Amino acid sequence: MTGADIIATIILTALAIAIFVYLLHWLYRRSSKEVSFVRTGLRGEKVVISGGAFVLPIIHNITSVGMRTLRIEVKRGGDKSFITKNRMRVEIVAEFYVRVTPNKEAVSIAAGTLGKRTRPHQSQQSHCRYADRQKPPLNAQPCRPHGRSGYRF
Repeated sequence: MTGADIIATIILTALAIAIFVYLLHWLYRRSSKEVSFVRTGLRGEKVVISGGAFVLPIIHNITSVGMRTLRIEVKRGGDKSFITKNRMRVEIVAEFYVRVTPNKEAVSIAAGTLGKRTRPHQSQQSHCRYADRQKPPLNAQPCRPHGRSGYRF
């Protein structure tokens, strides 16, 4: 072996390792204490509460489940208000606070029933993802969260 062959072997090995690490980083999905997920697809359903799993984009589907307390507000007013026995209309606003128990069965049920509504997006964060941009995206609508100008989809 000459010096050029050794250098070529080292470069190809480093390139192969870099591609392997990139694929691992791209295909491996980790959960956290705040967000777990359910992977469905090739080998059935796998619930991941702590840890991670390999996710192949074409074969698997992921449903994220937020583990924080979720506030669900139910409003009944106007045409949909309740009518009492005395024939009076009653407008009701009720708030429910729900949380997913951190076990595999509960996370699986929450992924099927609540789906993506359990993810902490609009209630904990600003609903304008592009609030600090100079130019808005083409399909953005103006909004004003907390007195700032911004854009949302």
